[in-house]
Amino acid sequence: MVDVADRWMCRRLDFEVLKCLAQHPDIPAILVLNKVDLFPVKDQLLDVTAELTRGVVNGRKMRIRPVIKPPWAEKRPERHSELPLDEDNAWPEGSAEPNSPLSKEQLKALRSQQGWPHFKDVFMLSSVDQEDVETLKQYFMVAAKPGPWQYHSEVLTDQNPEEVCINIIREKLLENLPQEVPYSLTQTVEILQNEENCELEIFVKLHAKKDTHIKMVIGTGGQMASQIAQEATEDLSRIFLREVKLKLSVKLKK
Repeated sequence: MVDVADRWMCRRLDFEVLKCLAQHPDIPAILVLNKVDLFPVKDQLLDVTAELTRGVVNGRKMRIRPVIKPPWAEKRPERHSELPLDEDNAWPEGSAEPNSPLSKEQLKALRSQQGWPHFKDVFMLSSVDQEDVETLKQYFMVAAKPGPWQYHSEVLTDQNPEEVCINIIREKLLENLPQEVPYSLTQTVEILQNEENCELEIFVKLHAKKDTHIKMVIGTGGQMASQIAQEATEDLSRIFLREVKLKLSVKLKK
C-alpha cells in the first residue's frame, strides 16, 4: 500500500518492501494506491503507477482500471500467463527460490529500482470511501483459496504467554514514560499458575541502564510503577481469561 498523498515517497517502493516481494515471488502481490482523494493532479496517478510497477501489471504492459465495479468483483479472476518482459524489467539471472536469501546481484538490483514489475493488479482508492474498501475486500474474497486453519478458532494469538506479557508491559511503558526510556529497558518474565483457583502470578523484572530511568519507572511514591502494573494486569486478565496478579520490579542493569 502506497500513500500517494506523500509526495516525497509515493514514487518509489521502500527497499525492505522490494526485498519482501522478491523473497516471496510465489505469493501474488497487488499494489494499492491510497488517499487518491488527496492527490493534487489526478492525471499524474498513471505516471506514479507506471513508476511503481515499472510499466508492467500481471505480466503485461500496464493497463490501469479504476476501482469501481470491476468485472472481477463479480466472478473469480481468470489466470493469465505472464508475457516475457523487456530487458529493463527483467530480473537478474539466478533468481532465488521462494523464501530463500537473495543474492548480492539481486540485492544490488533492488536498491537501484523504484518499483516492482510483478504486481497482479493495481487499485486506486481512498480508505475513507466505503465503496472503495468493499471492492478491495471483495477482490480478496474472490481470489482467496480455501485451506485448513493453522490454529483453533478459540486461539487469540500464536505468541507464548511470556511474549504476551512482554508486549503488554512494553505497551504500557510506551504509553506512560518518555519515549527514550522504554527502549532502554529489558524484561524477564516468570509465570506461575495457582492450581487451586487457576490464578496466574506473573513476576516481571525490568532492567534499566540508568538510575534516572529507574526513578522514572518507579515514579513519586511508586505511583508510576503501580499504574503500569495495574493497567497491564487488566489487559492480561482479559487475554488469559482468568485472574492475574502481577508484580513489577525494576533494577539497574549491570
